[in-house]
Amino acid sequence: MKLAATDKKNIFIFDQAEAPGGSVDRIIEIMNALDNYHFVFATIKPLNQITKLELHSHIEHVLIHTILNGHQAFKIISRISSVSRVAGLLTDIYFRIVSKIDRSYTERQIKTVSDRLNIDLVQSNSDVHSIPFRLAFRLNAPLISFMRSQLSFAWWSKDELNKCSKFICVSNALKDHYIEALLVNPGQFEVIHSPFDAEKKLSDTPMEALPEPAIQLLENRNPTACHAARFCEDKGQLNVAKALRKLKDNNLIVNVIFVGPFETSGSSKIYQAKVLKFIDDNDLNNQVAFLGHRRDVMHIMKACDFFLHTATYFEGLGGTVIEAIQLGKFVVSSNYGGPLEIVIEGKTGVFFERNDPFDLAVKIEDFLAIGDFDINQEERNSVTDRFSPNIIINNISKVYEELLYPENRS
Repeated sequence: MKLAATDKKNIFIFDQAEAPGGSVDRIIEIMNALDNYHFVFATIKPLNQITKLELHSHIEHVLIHTILNGHQAFKIISRISSVSRVAGLLTDIYFRIVSKIDRSYTERQIKTVSDRLNIDLVQSNSDVHSIPFRLAFRLNAPLISFMRSQLSFAWWSKDELNKCSKFICVSNALKDHYIEALLVNPGQFEVIHSPFDAEKKLSDTPMEALPEPAIQLLENRNPTACHAARFCEDKGQLNVAKALRKLKDNNLIVNVIFVGPFETSGSSKIYQAKVLKFIDDNDLNNQVAFLGHRRDVMHIMKACDFFLHTATYFEGLGGTVIEAIQLGKFVVSSNYGGPLEIVIEGKTGVFFERNDPFDLAVKIEDFLAIGDFDINQEERNSVTDRFSPNIIINNISKVYEELLYPENRS
């Protein structure tokens, strides 16, 4: 006989994050706030490797061992397919085989949870993975899939996708993309932004000691930008370095403090080495500092003159862009994905052509020539109100209530 952990409804949430990131912290903050439910939070990495936040008592953590990260698999397939269609097809076949093996392996682990608890609702916090989808289908439970980036659902049939109760997208751009790509009922989609409160995070997180190179960059008279993102090709650090070289050729010295974890995949390590070599070869070492993963990102962002967002890959929202504006920092962002819905050209930031380091250099030089980095309080308040955690948590709670208590619908 199955037993409930409490008299609360049980919500199973799966996240396949492999490194610290905003999406993990935000879902934990949401779960912590909704103590009227009991959550089972399943991850493929130990919790202390992907977040520093503590889980409240109404949340239990389950570690799932898996041999496949669907998010990374689809990126690899996409990149190989762009070079060779045949190689892309063979890669797809390979990952499909691995996926079937992994599905059987992971489902046995999940069954120990579903045998113990009545799972009332299943949620994927990772776009696409077999675990939440298969679990929801097996239990005939409502399923929510959070869409945070553009991924392929090619491995899922239309019938399977139609069984998803809600696709929650973090931006309108992402919603429009998936409505067209998945060809399912548009009524299954809803836009709920992720919550952000940079000022609260700033006050709640103590400032850590900075390494000497970062201190020197902040203390010299050159304009200094903050770039907060994982160190990988998708985030465009090489384009920043190339832009710095172009600006230096124009006798404009700009500093950049990079904050974010070094991704450990083979392709990311190759990319990191390429970036560091370019910096070394072009004598840019005294203009940059790489700080790795830190909890005090808001303090560093606040200390810098402006913010850089240089993603080369579609980002559903762009949380650091929101936080930078909330802290009053002017943003120079690639013109792609979620930031297009956040940045107001000329007021809270400017856009450069994605993956074009020379246009990035031009936009930095143009805005620095104006000399006014400040964002007015009205614009800051507008972004703060729009992404208020209270509003976002309330919106997610309404979705939970709609799916868990359909009899209460008016």
